[in-house]
Amino acid sequence: MSDSEDSGVHLDSSPPECPSYTCEPQWARFLFEEVCHVCDSESPLEHDFLSDPIWWEFGARYCSECCNDQILVDKLPKTLTGGGRDNERRWSGIFPRAANGSYLVKDIDEFMVKQSGNAATNAALMQERREQTEIISDEMDERYPRGSQGRGVQQETLDGLREPIISSKFREAGWGHLIGDATYSLRYYNDLVSIPQPLTDTEWKRIGPKLIAALEAIVKGTLTENLTFPPRIGDVGLIPEVRAVLESDLKAMLTPEDLEAALAPQPPELLARWSNAFGEKLWDHTRTVLGFPDDSARAGDPFGHALAYFTCANGCCQGHFTGLRKLCPRVLYGYDPYTVDSLFSLQRGRRVLEDVVKPYGKDPQITTCAEMDAAPGKLCCMRCKMANQPTSWRDAPAHSAKFHEKWTTLNPRWEVEVEPES
Repeated sequence: MSDSEDSGVHLDSSPPECPSYTCEPQWARFLFEEVCHVCDSESPLEHDFLSDPIWWEFGARYCSECCNDQILVDKLPKTLTGGGRDNERRWSGIFPRAANGSYLVKDIDEFMVKQSGNAATNAALMQERREQTEIISDEMDERYPRGSQGRGVQQETLDGLREPIISSKFREAGWGHLIGDATYSLRYYNDLVSIPQPLTDTEWKRIGPKLIAALEAIVKGTLTENLTFPPRIGDVGLIPEVRAVLESDLKAMLTPEDLEAALAPQPPELLARWSNAFGEKLWDHTRTVLGFPDDSARAGDPFGHALAYFTCANGCCQGHFTGLRKLCPRVLYGYDPYTVDSLFSLQRGRRVLEDVVKPYGKDPQITTCAEMDAAPGKLCCMRCKMANQPTSWRDAPAHSAKFHEKWTTLNPRWEVEVEPES
């Protein structure tokens, strides 16, 4: 709803004025003609100028297919920008979409011909802008290093006064292996740590319990975050109670505040229910992919099975065993709803690990991770040199992805070397 209101604010000032290089009738045809400028297709085009593929600067409209074609460039070419952020800002007055838009390459040349003067004028203008930029850069270089140096000295002094002592106190309290990121957070967000004064034993007795409690909260929050599946707006919108509010008669609720007030009582209970339901779906998904029948003794917890190895659906990470249930960071930044099929792929890990379990003399269909960890012998890939060998059976999927699936069609050939008893 807020996006709609924002777009409404901008619509008051659109469409833009007729540019100097064309006439009013031609400009009107560019704006309102339902024809793509590239392929001449009459496919429907949106009329919201924020989402419409209209290139105001070039006076033409394009369909989505042409906008996604290879003739598009994500940013202005380096021949125009010089590859620097200052140059991008410099051109943003001429190309309003320079900061975050895309352009059709052929139209950049056409527009430059329309807007530019002769070569001598352009060269003089560019030289003038370069000189102005150099003057500004020199002033910034003189001003900021001194400030940065002063802050660095102050922070170095602060670190020497309090942080080592506080870190040692945390270690004494049993938080030694978790204090790195937490101490960094406390340094910048807790006044008890950031004050530039030495820490005495008397002060520690007073503030120590508070800092340890803050550290514990940070650590618990991190652990909780790693074990949960955070919903995105697509997930929340699929919750039945939320959809009931969104699809109801909202004539009396015209502001985002009204909608937020209507939904406020719902999310805590609904999101808890969503999380539990997602966990159950993940459980069933894992059991189904691994081929565990419902009436089997293995129908219990499937996450401890030796073949239960998640890989990212994007194919960009090596994967994790299901006991960790850790998501690849890339899947957290999207808008589609979470589904177990899209987030957790088991097929690749199962294909590799079935061949890994057999050399140990075990049945892949019933062997657990604990049994594999306790099995004697060292796993070796007979197709790879010693420097590239996996350190354990758990590294086999990553080894296969890195040294076989990416570069060759030859699958790993696994053998287990067992040291003779002395």
